[in-house]
Amino acid sequence: MLHGIDRVASRSLVAALVVLADLAWVTYSALAGFPSQAETVFQTLVGALTLAMVFIIQHTQAREQITFHRKLDEILRALPHADNTLLALEDAPDAALAATHTTHRTLREEALAAANDPGQTPPARHSTSPRPRRHAAPTRTPGHASAH
Repeated sequence: MLHGIDRVASRSLVAALVVLADLAWVTYSALAGFPSQAETVFQTLVGALTLAMVFIIQHTQAREQITFHRKLDEILRALPHADNTLLALEDAPDAALAATHTTHRTLREEALAAANDPGQTPPARHSTSPRPRRHAAPTRTPGHASAH
């Protein structure tokens, strides 16, 4: 439901309608001498809509982040030399995350050094954990959906 509300609320037509409604409200308030009851109603509506939109936006961003991570996980599973221990990194403890960050920073620095020095051999790949790496990615035939 929240995802659907976000889809509707993010359309330019809805933004234009909100701007028109705001202008109509300001015009009405100015013509009526800015009655305090009308201003209270307006402030209450703005506060309630703002709070609702915060939750809707957070929900949508979390959904998109989960989707993005699953797509990256699928790419990691498909690459034969990928470090598949990274698949569950978002659930890893902080110490494991810090260790992975340090390891990959070192790999980046070694790769940059190798790129700047053509005579140097590229760095060897390092695993970020002692667990064995999975390399068996499911084989897919074109035109067929996977069984995930």
